[in-house]
Amino acid sequence: MNDSRLDERSREEDAWPAATGVRPTDAEWDARIEAFLQQIRTDPSLGREQAQEALGELRGQQRLDLESRLMWLVGHSHLRDDRMVEAAVALHRAVGMAQTIRRVDLEADYLATLGAVQANMGAFSEAIESFERALGLHRSLPPSPADALLPAKILGNFGTTFVMMGLPHKALPLYQEARDRFLQLGLVRDVAACLSNCAFAQIKLAEREARSTSAPLSSAALAAARAARELAVQAQADPLLAAEVYSSINLRLMIVRADIILGDCAAALRELDRIDHFLVSDAHRSYWRTDRMILRARLLRLTGHASESVAGLQAVPLDDLTAVDQVSVLEELISTQESAGDLAGALASFRRYHELTLQARDQTAEQRGQVLNARLELERAQHQAEIERLRAEQLTLRNEELARQAHTDALTGLPNRRGLDAALANRIGRQHAEFACVLADIDHFKKINDRYSHLVGDEVLRRVGALMRELVRDGDVAARYGGEEFALLLDRVDARQAVEVSERLRAETAAQPWGQIVDGLAVTISLGVAMRQAGDSAEALLGRADDCLYAAKAAGRDRVVAL
Repeated sequence: MNDSRLDERSREEDAWPAATGVRPTDAEWDARIEAFLQQIRTDPSLGREQAQEALGELRGQQRLDLESRLMWLVGHSHLRDDRMVEAAVALHRAVGMAQTIRRVDLEADYLATLGAVQANMGAFSEAIESFERALGLHRSLPPSPADALLPAKILGNFGTTFVMMGLPHKALPLYQEARDRFLQLGLVRDVAACLSNCAFAQIKLAEREARSTSAPLSSAALAAARAARELAVQAQADPLLAAEVYSSINLRLMIVRADIILGDCAAALRELDRIDHFLVSDAHRSYWRTDRMILRARLLRLTGHASESVAGLQAVPLDDLTAVDQVSVLEELISTQESAGDLAGALASFRRYHELTLQARDQTAEQRGQVLNARLELERAQHQAEIERLRAEQLTLRNEELARQAHTDALTGLPNRRGLDAALANRIGRQHAEFACVLADIDHFKKINDRYSHLVGDEVLRRVGALMRELVRDGDVAARYGGEEFALLLDRVDARQAVEVSERLRAETAAQPWGQIVDGLAVTISLGVAMRQAGDSAEALLGRADDCLYAAKAAGRDRVVAL
């Protein structure tokens, strides 16, 4: 096994404080999520349970940013537990949430993890697509030191995907670029891990080349093995990796494999024996059992003990191993049986090997089908939610339009009496608001209708309304009060200013080219102005303005009267 498993990492945060009974702040959520992540690294099941409980706490709060981060944790925990289908489903949900709230940074991060899961499932084309999408999204973000880790992590996972695909030569430049980026960030642990991954890629390259019988490729195999051994020794010298049992043993196994290709079986055997001293628990011995067993059998075969190697490999209880380990054992057994001249046995082993690879293919297809079905269900749910959102949005717009229509005069487009009453009540409700109320009436409007028709009368109303809208300031109100009457609410004016505005409106109305509508048409208006007084009700203020308007008409019309 190798140390290049695709995984995720996050920045360090403070620990989550004890529960206080109040809703956590965003900073507290950050700390809590980091605590969950640390728990997942040591106990994925417990960390997942904590993240799922936190998701329940957020139900109904419309915090998709936090929900998506917690869903990512759920997916990450499944990845750590080798539950790839469950991991993919959770991560697809996290990606969907990030897309809904347009958080490109989160979407890129989640896609990077999803690509790791897809690669571990054997869905390599999908994994590459996820990595490329993640890198593309990251490039669209403003440069940020806090986000510089993501591309380095993606490059490393990209490289491991190529190793899994049997293309180690494509992985090497990606690991090296990731290493350079980690070095710039000062992340020495990740620099060392990239070095280890480079060693593993070189080993895979060397073993692939060693299977060829042509001399140039054999030379390439030896060169790759030397490079792998040198890298593994260099990584082994790093105190951070040396302190980790997993990394340390993997590096020693790489050295064994390199020595085998280089033909130094004695050195390989000595190194393999040393590894046993590091296997301090039954879990360790079980985890590396297959690798050690295969390498020991290979060494027996290469040192002329093929029959002993076959016996050891045939004694392996295959049913107790994972499908991947079963295939690895059978591959070695086939080679050993061929070396021993047992072609019939090699054929039987190959048939078992072929059966397992078909089963693995079917299992992979089934897993991908389960993920696809889950994605389709998620997309259907998202589609239905979008339909409901659009319906609600349309209903809101319709209600707003109905409310606008209820407060708007259809002929002039000005607020109607209902709209005027609402605006007036708002101003009356503000105790110290200073404003003027102006009522205007088109003079002899009935005669206009009778002489020129109601169509002409309607056009006169429209033009007077438009003129009022042009002359008042933003924030003032011009409304159709009823019939041929209009009203103005002029904010922050004194009596003199209110009269000046009214006089300007009167003069502009009289000066309009009314004859363009119909020959002989002339239009004037009369206006009454009343200032808001302390203790005024809307009725009282309108009553005083109406009294002034009546006085203007009684005085001969086409004039302004103020109180």
